[in-house]
Amino acid sequence: MGSGWRPPTTCPPRSSISRAFLSPFEDAPGSSFAGAVRGAPADPRRTVVVFDEYGPARMIRTEQWKYVHRYPFGPHELYDLASDPLERSNLIAMPDQANRAADLRRLLHEWFSRHVERRFDGSALPVSGGGQTAPLADDPLAAFRPWDAGRPTGRTTMSAAPEIEH
Repeated sequence: MGSGWRPPTTCPPRSSISRAFLSPFEDAPGSSFAGAVRGAPADPRRTVVVFDEYGPARMIRTEQWKYVHRYPFGPHELYDLASDPLERSNLIAMPDQANRAADLRRLLHEWFSRHVERRFDGSALPVSGGGQTAPLADDPLAAFRPWDAGRPTGRTTMSAAPEIEH
């Protein structure tokens, strides 16, 4: 961690559970941020990497970089959070960032290969943003509502957001 590191304002689930003295995720991957939340100094030798998944989108975030991978075909994203904290400039197509994107993609794939439960693997589920309507254990492929389900007749896509001037 750099000297500018501050405790996170939100905690990952395991950390929240450890703060509540519950134990269902004791064998889960990751580490608790409870000490950092209480103000304990961070170990500068320790790298914190955040992995995230929502359906077919997976993300890895380091202190400086964020890579988003969308299965099966993209679009993928790469941001330099140090120079672009608002994530306005996607660097994924920049030739000089190809190796960085490949390294982050490899780390992401390795982590999920070790920790994902195949039957609940979001990269293979039909998540479209409409919400989960049933437990995955019952029928994972039928557990999700399409994005446009329940919208008024004639509206099957989201309308475009107005342009924002910079």
